[in-house]
Formats: sequence, structure tokens, C-alpha cells
Amino acid sequence: MRVVNPLSGGKTLRFANTRQDANRDGWLTLSGFHVSATATTSTTLPDPPLTPGPGTEPTGTTSYEAEAAANTLAGSAAVASCATCSGGSKVGYIGNGSGTLRFNGIAAPSAGDYTVTIHYLNGEATRSAVLSANAGAGASVSFPSSGGWTTVASLNTTVHLQAGANTLLLSQPTGYAPDIDRIVVSASPVGAGDTQAPTAPASLAASSVTSASVTLSWTASADNVGVVGYDVYRGSTLAASSTGTTATVSGLSAGTAYSFTVKARDAAGNVSAASAPLSVTTSGSGGVTPLVFDNYDNPSQYNTLHTNDMGGSYWGDGSSSSDGSSVTLSGVSWWDATFSASETNVDLSAYTHLVYVVKSSTNGASFSVTMWDAGGAKGTKTVAATAAYQTIRIPLIDFAGFDKATARKFKHSSFTGNFTIDEIRFE
Repeated sequence: MRVVNPLSGGKTLRFANTRQDANRDGWLTLSGFHVSATATTSTTLPDPPLTPGPGTEPTGTTSYEAEAAANTLAGSAAVASCATCSGGSKVGYIGNGSGTLRFNGIAAPSAGDYTVTIHYLNGEATRSAVLSANAGAGASVSFPSSGGWTTVASLNTTVHLQAGANTLLLSQPTGYAPDIDRIVVSASPVGAGDTQAPTAPASLAASSVTSASVTLSWTASADNVGVVGYDVYRGSTLAASSTGTTATVSGLSAGTAYSFTVKARDAAGNVSAASAPLSVTTSGSGGVTPLVFDNYDNPSQYNTLHTNDMGGSYWGDGSSSSDGSSVTLSGVSWWDATFSASETNVDLSAYTHLVYVVKSSTNGASFSVTMWDAGGAKGTKTVAATAAYQTIRIPLIDFAGFDKATARKFKHSSFTGNFTIDEIRFE
């Protein structure tokens, strides 16, 4: 659209408060102020942006530009110029595996579900992205066509934020996500004042069961305002989140029984009671050969060289020794080991569980294990043993924040007895 300055040629337009003059057949009297111009100018404005679906921003919002220096771009994600974008730039090449855009410093006055309006460009085709808050479980968001790569569209979604500073991550493990102009976050949680929780999800069922994953579905919950999301729990651990009535849980172990429940959330943050539990057993071998950390069948390797089958090293206190089939830990308070000789990164991405074949001097004796990656300590779990050998399998996803691709070592502590370990491996 082309707009030409009507004040060319030195014309002056005077105006102020307007009132209708009854004696002038509807003409308006203008007085009090003036604007002058001495040259002819013109401006070209972009066409109005296409907004598919409910993309209206709520009253009282804060805008965060994708290209802001405070944000974190990783992989292929990159800033590009964009004449139709609000700040003159956008972030593209998000997804295709490594490309991510993380908005940092998203402020929330209190914990709750907030309306987030995402302004994006994605040409003529629908694209999707995975949106997650504060490194939590991600939910897939579908972005309808914006109508062109110079046309900015927007849509609303609901995200649960904690009080204070938050992060929002956009990623896409397969294919590319839309290019992002900015996000706009509501000033307060939606549905404030609502204290009624949704009804519990019903008819929880499983499908597409494999050796490492399962797809769950359920009947939608009812709520006096509206359900905004569902959380899937494996036992007491949050395994997935969804805005719909299906979710896929991955990172499971072959031939293993799991118990799942689902809870519903409304816009005010009220959480329903859990659904009836569903027991699911994954299918047989996933085809991945176990990685043996150490089977302690080489006494000199452990007792003299203090190394393991992966080439890493051991440290500890108390007494520990290998008899050629197992290692016995007596009077130990800490026992650490690396996954490589120089404590460099070891990729455990193909594995889902840390496995101990272990027995203790007394039933119920336990110790703690903490996994470390390139970023440091990431989560601690407790291993409780009995007087007879047990195979104890710990899901690696239970070590919060642990990056399997940069595994460095694990540390054992809080021993409450003596232990004999036949083997430690990854499956």
C-alpha cells in the first residue's frame, strides 16, 4: 500500500479537538494545532499479516524478539533479516535435528499457565515445532501456512511458567520448524481465580508398543473453564506432556513392565486426580547390544591397574577387590569411576538403562549413584539391594538433565552396608 504525504508544497494542516458545526451541514471545525511539510514524501507499508486460528494477543503483554542477544541459538539456527518482522529480523533454520532457539528471561509474576502468542513465517506449507518450558517435557505445536515467506502469521498456545525467570525452547527433531519473528507473553496466568480441577482422564489405553516406546491415548477430561494439557506419568516420574489426548513415551527398556497414569491441567494450573493406572509391557529385545562397563572377570585389571572394561579409572576409599567374577566393596563411603581413560565424552545415546547385578551384606542396604556429563553432576538415584543377587535397572531418563551424548563418569556414595557387584552395564 502506498501512502503519499498530503502536505507537499508547503501546505499546512491545522487541527485539534473536533466538533460538528450544525450550521455547516456536517463539516468539522478543526483548530488549535498544525503540522507543516515542505516536500513530497511516500512510504510503502507491508500488507497486513495473516493470522491463522486464534492469534489475538491478550491485553497487557510482553514481547520478546527472537533475534535478541539474550536468547540462545544452537546448531543450524541463525538470525536473518526480515523487512516484515517486528524488529527487522527473524530466526530461521530451527529444527532438522540440531537447530534450536531458546528464549531466555521470560518473566512471570506467579506460577501458572500463560498465553504465548508466537509470530512466525513458514511459506505455503504447515510446519510444526516442539515447545518446552524450563527444560521440561516438550509439546508439539502445529503452525498453519503463513501464506508466504514475507508474511508474518501468529497463533496462541498455553505454556506453564514458574514464578520469576523462565526459558522457552523451540526445536524440531525431524524437519524444519517455522522461522520465528517474536513471542508475546500474557502479563498474568489465564483463568486466574479458577480453583476447580478437571475431571480425571478415563479409558487409558496403549497402542504401537515397541521395545523402547509406547503410544498412550485417553478420554478427554472436563473442566469448568477448559483443559489446556495432560501430563503422563511413568510411576511417579513425569514421562510426557500433551495438549491432546495422545502421547508417546520413549526411552523405555525392552521386555519391561511399566505402569502409566495421566493427569489433566486447566488454564489456572489446577490438576486433576490421576487416571486409573495402565500396565504396559514393552516388546522383546530392542536390537541394541548391551555395553558392559565392567564384569570384574580380570582381577589384575581392577586390583592393580584400577581400570574398567570401558578403559576408565576407579577411585574410592575403604576396601574393594575383584576375585575374577565380581568386586566386593567393604567399608566404602565413596566409589567413583570414569567411562574413558582421560574422562572425555562417551556417547550413551543408544542406551536407556544403567544396570547393576548386585547383592548386599544385609537386606535393604543401599547406595546412591550420580551420573555426570560434560556439564557436571546430573541427578542421583538410590540402589537398594538384598542378600541375594538382583538385577537392578535404572532408567537413564531418571537422572534429571543428564546428556547421554556427553557422559563422563558416575559417582557412588551413601553406602549403608557392604556390597558385591557381579556386573555393571548399559542397555
